[in-house]
Order: sequence, then C-alpha cells, then structure tokens
Amino acid sequence: MNKIAQYLNQHTAGNVFDRASICEAYSTDHSILKATPRFVALPEDTEDIRKILHFCSRLKERDFSLPVSVSGGRHSKTGAVLGSGIHISMEKMNEIAEIDVRGRLVRVQAGITLGELNTALAMNGLTIPVETDPTHTIGGLIASAYEDGYAGKYGGIYNYLDRLEVVLADGSVLQTANLSRRSLERAKSESRLYRDIDKTLESNTATLDELESQSFESKGYHSAALVKMKKSFDFLPLIFGSEGTLGIISEVILYCDILPPEPKHMFATFSTIRTAIDFMEYATELKPLKIELLDAKILDLASENGKKPTLLGKKNPSGYVVLVEFNDRPRKSMKKIKQCLRHLPKSAFAIAEDNDNSEDFKDFHNSLISYLNDNLRGERPPLLDDISMPKDRLAHFLSDLREYAGELENPLPIFGNFLTNNYSVRPEVRLDTVEGRQFAVKFIKRYASIVTDNSGSVTGGSPEGAVKALVTKYSDDEKKLYEAIKNAFDPQHILNPNLKLGATPRAVVRRLRTANNSSIQLA
Repeated sequence: MNKIAQYLNQHTAGNVFDRASICEAYSTDHSILKATPRFVALPEDTEDIRKILHFCSRLKERDFSLPVSVSGGRHSKTGAVLGSGIHISMEKMNEIAEIDVRGRLVRVQAGITLGELNTALAMNGLTIPVETDPTHTIGGLIASAYEDGYAGKYGGIYNYLDRLEVVLADGSVLQTANLSRRSLERAKSESRLYRDIDKTLESNTATLDELESQSFESKGYHSAALVKMKKSFDFLPLIFGSEGTLGIISEVILYCDILPPEPKHMFATFSTIRTAIDFMEYATELKPLKIELLDAKILDLASENGKKPTLLGKKNPSGYVVLVEFNDRPRKSMKKIKQCLRHLPKSAFAIAEDNDNSEDFKDFHNSLISYLNDNLRGERPPLLDDISMPKDRLAHFLSDLREYAGELENPLPIFGNFLTNNYSVRPEVRLDTVEGRQFAVKFIKRYASIVTDNSGSVTGGSPEGAVKALVTKYSDDEKKLYEAIKNAFDPQHILNPNLKLGATPRAVVRRLRTANNSSIQLA
C-alpha cells in the first residue's frame, strides 16, 4: 500500500484505499467523463474529513499536489465529482443525528440519502419535499444546487436549509450561520475568510447586482449575491452549488415539511406545442405539484423496447404529452384535475388517475426510463441536460431543435418540467467510437448555441461542473469575482480544481469516456 494511504489509515477512523480495482469503481459518474483517482477515502465523521484535507494542504505547501474531489451517490451529469487525486466518498457518513418533530428540524450527516431520510421522517409525519432518485445524498443535492421535479411548488432543497457544517481546504471547520452586522464584525476580527469575502463583496457590488437579476443561473458562485443582505450575512448561499470547490459539506440541519397526501395524476396529448403550452399555462394557475412535458416520440422509441404504456391502449400519440400532478387533499386534487380536463381542446386525448389505473401511471414513468437507458439502439448519455428555457421562448426553441434534429438525422425529443423551465434532450451517440466522441463535443457546442440564441441558459438547471464548462461564459467582472471567492476559500486550489473556472476544453475532452480521445477536434 502507498505510504500516503498508510498514513491516512493510521490517523482516520474510516478507510483509505489505493487498490486499482477500487479506484476504478469511483472513476465515473452519470456524465460522459471518466477520471480515475489515485486514492479513495471513506470517512466516517467530520474529523476524518478534516484530517484528510489538512494532510493534503500540508502536501501542497511542500509542492506535492493531491487534489480532492468528493461525491455522495455519484449522480452528477457534468463530471462534477470526478478527480485524479484523492476521492472522498461520503457513503459511510449517513446517520441521522436528531429529529426535532415539534420544531420540524432534522440534523444529518451529509452522506445520508434522500430516500433514507424521508423514510425516517415519514414515521413522524414529516418530509423533505424533493423529487429525484432517492439514492441522491443530501450533501450532493446541496453541492450541485439540484433543482428537482417538485421545485416549482416547494422551491427545491435550498428552501429547506438551515445550517451547514463545512470542512474547508486547510482542514478547519466552518459552521454557516445568519449573522447580524454586529456578529459579522466580530467574525471578521477573528477570521481571515470573513474579512476576505466581505471585502470582495464590497468591491463588486455592481457585479452582484447583475447576478441578483439573473436568479435562474447556477454557474460559478452565482449565489454570492445572496450572502450579504441588508441586515444579515451567511455563507450558506456560496456553498450551495459550489460542487465541492469551496469546502466539503459534512453535516446539515434542514427544515421539514408536513407529509402531504399522495399526488394524483393526469396526462393529455397535444398535436402542437402551442396547444400544449396553452394548457400548461392554465394548469399552472391551479398550483400543481409538477407539470412534465415530453415529446411523444419518446413513447414511440420506448415502445420499440416493449415499454409501451398501457395507459395509451392502442393509441400512438404524436406531438407532445403533458403529465400533471396535484398533491392537495384527495378531493381537492381530483377537483383540479376535472378543471384541467374541462379546459382541454377537443383534439386532446386525456386520462385521469383513479384506483384502477394507478399502476398504469407508474408504468408510464417506466417508459421514460426505458427511453433514457435504451442500449438496443445505442446510448443516450446526458450530454447537456437540465438547460433552462423561458416559457415565452419554448415554442421557438423547439422549432430550432427540430431543424437541428433534421440536419443530424438523429431524433432529439425533449423532456422536462414546465414549472421549473428545465429541459433535456438525449441524442443517440456511441461513446465507444472516435466518431461518437467527436459528435458529442460538436453537439454540446451547437446545442448550447441554440439554447442561448433563444434566451435560455445551459446552467439554469444545474451548475457547469466540467462538461458544461465547455460552453459556459463569464463576463470579465464575473470571472474576477469568482476567482476572488475561490482564492479566499481555497488559496492552494486543492478542492476540485478542474471544475468551474478551472475546467478547460482540452482537459474535458481528454477525460471523455473510453480510449482514442486524442483525435477529437475542438474547433
């Protein structure tokens, strides 16, 4: 075993591995990238993380670089959790420290999964109303600024954060808190970090005002605009969406919500996007839990794998499918669904959920999963998922997308959430071929230009990570601000240095999955 692994194993309660097979297992996430770490660490508590980062900081002082990446469930679709140094996996830090039922608060280690937490909370009639894969960790959802399916109604996990415990690059521990002006002055007298960030914010007020007007963005450290308000100062917005580049989240205190009733569903098909948008705008006024939009071609492609939804019977819809969910009291939800049904055009085909077809609605969702994981026709990896598109530009954007799909002779059916304005497409591409990887890079650039030409944002639904950094642009003032924030938190650039401002097109291309990447052209 390497001496570094031996030393860390002697000084931490968790384990550190350098075995090739274990490092290989942590070399990929849900993105198109691959990076094999030299070491994998599985800490068991905050003290373990503190010791690892302090050790890496001391190494950097001696001109030995061992960059640190961190992951929870490795769900990133942009390569945000991959690194070549020491990879910290939070999977063993998955305990619930306490639940305050009366105060509706819960304190957890950051590696607990959303599914584990909500199962425990449900026993007390509580929940964290976030819709995503239940194996997502709480720390991962925070670090990735994840905007889930229920964010349109509940605002996402950010709205449920009270405080964070964060281990900084030098091994010190930061407890975020909403400080008054007097408390801030005391913190500045005791901490270089508070002094540096306060000075940075004071000297970049015009840039921060511009960032605050772009509330839909999540690139860089965009939430810096929320750190210093009129009567408060809190580092929490900076850590949110920082993707492990400013510190490692070790513990979290969250607010909880009352467990709502099970949602009721309905779906309808529309021949044109205009009629679909008109209906979705009407449904939005009824305050639904979620409104999903998907191109009906997805169901056709899923049917080829034997996953045709039984809800459709013998129908083969064309155009677009809209799925609406309400989670009010059952009678109120059904009343809202009836209102939606009455508002439909005569040409629409619609079905509302009842006791007899609830399982069929679950099967409907499985069809989408089948499409995304279709290995019979090739591979549909997330090249540039979770873009943000304004409602008033959606129809024009889809028109441009259809034109591009015709040029490619590659279907680009869209799926996404009308309430959060986040959408994705998954072109067929074989990443095990040179041609496929060349296509992936070209697609990312062309698709990004279609998004921005329609006033959308490639980082509106998730931060840039490494993949989106290929097409993420910052103004000079914005870049200056982000660099100052990074230098204040991580002056030695130990934490995920290949993300955000540190990501370069050449480095990203070199890390594309499979071999023979050298022939990919960036132009």
